[in-house]
This record gives sequence, structure tokens and C-alpha cells, in this order.
Amino acid sequence: MTDGRHGARPPRASRPAVRRLVWIVVTLGALGWAAALAAPEVPTALATVRSLGTATPLLLGAALLAEAGSLLVYSLLTRALLARDAPPLPVVVAIDLTALGLRSVVPGGAAVSATLRLRSFSRSGVPLARTTAIVVVQAVLVALALCSVFGVGLVLSAGRFASDEWVVVAAVVVIAVITGSAVLVWLCLRRLGRFERAVVRATVPLRRWSDRFTETRVTAFVHTLGLGVRILVDDPRSAGTAFALALGNWVLDVTAFGLVCTAVGASPGLSVLLVVYGLGNLLAMLPITPGGVGIVESAMVSALVLTGTPSGAALLAVVGWRVLEYWLPILAAGVSYPILRVVLRRAERRRAAGRVRVPVPAPSGPGSPGGRRA
Repeated sequence: MTDGRHGARPPRASRPAVRRLVWIVVTLGALGWAAALAAPEVPTALATVRSLGTATPLLLGAALLAEAGSLLVYSLLTRALLARDAPPLPVVVAIDLTALGLRSVVPGGAAVSATLRLRSFSRSGVPLARTTAIVVVQAVLVALALCSVFGVGLVLSAGRFASDEWVVVAAVVVIAVITGSAVLVWLCLRRLGRFERAVVRATVPLRRWSDRFTETRVTAFVHTLGLGVRILVDDPRSAGTAFALALGNWVLDVTAFGLVCTAVGASPGLSVLLVVYGLGNLLAMLPITPGGVGIVESAMVSALVLTGTPSGAALLAVVGWRVLEYWLPILAAGVSYPILRVVLRRAERRRAAGRVRVPVPAPSGPGSPGGRRA
């Protein structure tokens, strides 16, 4: 027999590598599928590019500004929820932007980016339990706002997408998000004690895997989450402000999509625009590929073509918007991450210096060396 500390191989050592391999294969498969679907439309798209008007650069510039505004509003939502514990806005923007870029490139990006946000806000001085609760509350608000955008589009479209299987999938996601959010709010308001005990029991495997998930931290997280929900429910003004910011994030983003559509000659109409936009973002929430890459593009192009948009214009509109919404934030995150590390390191040093108390010798007399200066 081999020694337990040296000879035996840990049975779970290869699981992360296997998961990464599966994610890579699935992502490449989705990209290949999207490329195969788009390849026949490339000549049409190139012909559409050659026929674009002189207003196209201005519209694309306006779309870029709208996309930047969307990211800024998301960070304003983060600060509004963190309230008095919030770091300066540039730090919040850097954290959110870096997390967004990470979520778009790694398998299981939502969990990884949430972990990055938790660590970054904790390093900037925000209590960990409060940060964790705020991340959950923010995710619920943003998801509900997106469902609202998609729902308005479905109502205005009057059943035009009933035959689109992707829209059916998105509608199921909407129902799941709304139901889950309602259950979470009910548990936090009516059954917080039972909810707390259930979460503590459910996280036992996590505590065996990592010492970060202590029972004290889990309990503090649930308590802070319940407190955050209670504050939003008891303070309609704060809740309205938070939801307005969450909705503003999506409104600016869908504005960018609409501007790109107009720039390339696609005019799908407001109802179709909202449904197709909501469809893409709801599918991006599914943990299939990082940021829904491959799947989002295929579904959105198909939905636009289904409603009468020329295939070449539909392809250009979706790809152009994804460049602004998906690929450019990845590049921006690559720039912001090194800066963020420096800023967080300095913040930790300042807090550490503030906790160090330098002993001051007591004065021994007016004329002694230890007395006050004249």
C-alpha cells in the first residue's frame, strides 16, 4: 500500500481538467456551428457592407457610446446597492469591467466573475458577507429587468415568434427567473430562519472542499441577503432607483443594438428588436458556452431573418453588436485588470497602515525630553 500523503493520487485531481476540456469542446462546437450557419450569408453581408451609407460611422459611434453608457449604469447600480460601503466609482467600474471580461472568456464564467467581484470588493474594504448578498440581489434585479424588456417585446410582437424554438427556450428562462426571484424574496421575508438553516445544510459539501465557506460566513451571507431584500421592500424609493438603473443598463444596450441595426440597413421594428435582443441575452445566461458565444449569434440572426430582415443585414447587425457588447469589453478588461490590481494593493496597504497604532511615549514633564514642544 502507498502512503496516504505521498503515494495515493487524489481521485478528483483530473476533474477540473476534464471540465475545462468539455467546455472547450462545447465552445468550439458552438462556434463551428455558428460559422457553418453564417458562411452562406457572407457574400450577401459583404454586398451589404459595400452599399452602406455615409451615416454608418456616426451610427456606429453612437452605438459605442450607448454601450459604454450601459456599462457605466451597471456600475452605478453596484454603487447604489453597496451604499455607504461603496468604493469610488472608477474602482467599481474597473471591478465590474474586469469581471465582465472574465465571464466572457472562461468556462463557468458567471461563477468565476462573481468570485472575482467578491474578492475585489472585499480587498477594497467592503465586508465579504455584504458583498456576497449585494451580488445576489444585483443579479436578481438585472435578470428581472431583462425579463421585463423581453416581455414587453413579446407583448408588442403579438405572437410573431410562436414558431421560433429559441424564443420558446427564452420564455422558459423568463418563467424560471421570475419564479426563482419570487421564491427568493418570499423566503427572505417570511422564512428567513428556515432558509438560513437550509442553506447551511446545502453548503456542507462546499465547506468540506474549501475553508472559505464556513458556517459563520454562510449564515452571515443569508442574514445580509435577507436584510438587503428587506431594505428594498421597505424602501420603495431605493428599490425603484435600483430597478431603474438595472433597466437603464439594458435600455442603453438595446439602443446600441438598434443603432447597429440601423447602420447596416436592418429595420426590424421596436417589438422585434426587443424580442431578438432579449432572446440573445437570455440565452447568454445559460451555462453552455462562455457568454453564449456561438449560440447567441445563431439564435439572433435566425430570429431576425424569421421576421423578414435580409439575411446579410441580419448577420452584420448581430455580429456588429456582439463586437461592441462582447469582444470590446474583453479587450477593455485586459487593460483594466492590471490597473485594478495596483489600486486594490494600495487600498490594502492603506487599511493595513491605518490599523497599525504607533505607540506614543507619555510626557514625563514640561521640561523633559518626552514633554510637549514649546
